[in-house]
Amino acid sequence: MILRGVIAALVLVGALVLQVSGRGDGSMADDAPDASRPSSFSSAGQSTTSMPAPTCVDTGPAATAIASTPSRAQASPATAATPPTVPMASQQGGVPVLRGRSTSTSRPPFGARYGIGAWTGKRVIVVNGQDGRTATYDPLTDRWRERSRAPIDFDLWQGFWTGKELIAIGDGYDGSGIRGLRYDPRSDTWRDLPELPFRTRYVDAVWADGGLVVLGRRDVDGDGLWVGQDGAARYDLASDCWTELSLPPITVATEYTSVDLYVAGERVVAIAGSSPDPAPLAMSILDPDTLTWSAARETPPLSARERGIWVGDELWFLGVDDDQQGRGGAVWDAMTDTWTTVRTGCPIRSGSSVAVGSLVLSLWTGYALDSSTAQCYRMRGDIRDGAVSLSTGDSLFTWSGSPGEDVRGPRAASLYRPDLRQGGP
Repeated sequence: MILRGVIAALVLVGALVLQVSGRGDGSMADDAPDASRPSSFSSAGQSTTSMPAPTCVDTGPAATAIASTPSRAQASPATAATPPTVPMASQQGGVPVLRGRSTSTSRPPFGARYGIGAWTGKRVIVVNGQDGRTATYDPLTDRWRERSRAPIDFDLWQGFWTGKELIAIGDGYDGSGIRGLRYDPRSDTWRDLPELPFRTRYVDAVWADGGLVVLGRRDVDGDGLWVGQDGAARYDLASDCWTELSLPPITVATEYTSVDLYVAGERVVAIAGSSPDPAPLAMSILDPDTLTWSAARETPPLSARERGIWVGDELWFLGVDDDQQGRGGAVWDAMTDTWTTVRTGCPIRSGSSVAVGSLVLSLWTGYALDSSTAQCYRMRGDIRDGAVSLSTGDSLFTWSGSPGEDVRGPRAASLYRPDLRQGGP
C-alpha cells in the first residue's frame, strides 16, 4: 500500500505538469509539443477514398525474427508463478460520493453521437464521427473554435496526439478499407497517411516512440467479435512510411480471440483475451529498437475480457459480473513488468473508464476507484460519458450531443475536476 501511495504521488505530479496553459486569443500557433503519454480514444469512423500504396513500405527483417518467438500463453498454467494479491477496501455499507466541481463549457459549434478527440496539453481537439467536422476548445478562455473538416467520415477509429499533430486511423462504411489521416492544428490542414502494407477490415493502434503501431483484426460473420490477426505494421511519422511487422506470437485457446495494443513508454504491449468464453490472457512486448516481439515475464492473471486503462505507470484491468457488481481484476506494473491481482467490490469497468490522477472514473457504471487508497466512490448523476471523454490531466472532459442513439441530452460539453484529496465522504 505504501508503494501504491508513492505511485499515486508521482501521478499527481504528472497531473500538475499537464495543467492547461495557452494564449487567450484561441490561436493554435503557440501549441508546443506535449512530451507526456499520447492521448488515445476509440471511436467510430469511416473513409470514402483509398490512397495508392506508397513506395516506402519496408517489410524488414523483423518478420522472420519474431515468428519463432515462443509465447508464455502456451505454457501450462500450473507452471506459471502465482502473482501477489492486493485486497482492496471492502465496499460494504455506504459508498461516499466523489467530491469535485463540474462546469459546462460554452456551447460547442456542433455536437456528435460519436467521434475522436485528443488533449494537446493546452487545448482539446474533437472530430465529429458523422461528418468530420473538427473543433478545438481552450479551457482557459472557455472558447470553441471550428476548424477544417476532416475529408472523411469515421467508423471504429482511434485518434492520437503526437505532440504536434492528431493522427486518426480506421475503416469506412463503404468497405474501402483502412485509412489514416494527419491533422496539423497550426496550419489547420488534413492529409492522408500512406496505405497500409496489408489488407484488413478492423484495426487497433497505439502511438509510441514517434510511430503508430497498427494491428489488423478480423470480424466473425459480422457479429462484432474480433478474432485473429490480419497483419501488423509501424508507421514512422518522420519518414511518412510503413514498416511491416510480424504478428505478436500469442494465442488463446478459445474460438474467439482478440488482441489489444497498449503503449508503455517506448514499448508496445499486445495482450490477447477471449470472448464469450473467458480464457487466461496472453501478452507480448514489442522492442522499440529491434521491432521484434518477446514474451512477457509473467502471464496476466486474468481470464475475463475487459480492456485495460493506464493509471500512471500501471495498466489496470477491472470488470463487473452479470449483476454489475465489481469482480476485481489485475494490475500490470510497467516499470517492473509484474502483475498483481486486485480484489474489489467497486463496480468499475476499465474498458469504459477515464483516469484522472489516481482516480479511475468508470463512466459506464457511475463509480470511481482511487487506485492509491482503494476507496470506492459514487459519481454524481450529471457526470456522464460522451462522444469524446478524455483526461486533461486534472479534469474529465466530455463532449456529445447530436440526435441519435447513445447520446444523452443536447449538444454540450463539460469539465469535471474531481477533488484528488478526498479523505472520506
